[in-house]
Amino acid sequence: IVLTYANALDTRTDTLVAVITLPNPDRRGDFLGRYRIGAEVGLFGGVLFPSGQVEVPTFGPAPQPIARVAAVQALYPECDFSRTGADLMLGELRGDSLVVTGLASIPCTSARDPLAVDLTTSLNLRFVGVR
Repeated sequence: IVLTYANALDTRTDTLVAVITLPNPDRRGDFLGRYRIGAEVGLFGGVLFPSGQVEVPTFGPAPQPIARVAAVQALYPECDFSRTGADLMLGELRGDSLVVTGLASIPCTSARDPLAVDLTTSLNLRFVGVR
């Protein structure tokens, strides 16, 4: 997982190694699998459409996707994940390759200027996986 964190004062890119295990989708295309990042295990689920497009509303504990994934929180302790706004993650499954991207908006303080609080920070996630 490649994460890009950016606000008016700070920009950085981080990576997390994850294993995502997905079952075959049911007849409607729904799937609910699991991710593992280090010792952390959580839910990863969504819908696979016949076109290969994927919608992923579930990454981590409900009700806030992304916000409650401990490995992501640990990378950005200066952010208030309880106030995360996240879009639906979208992607595509082609053959044995899965690519999913997501965007979250999180208020953070600046690592360089502790007086700068509640900076609107974008967190882009990109999952790339192969079977």
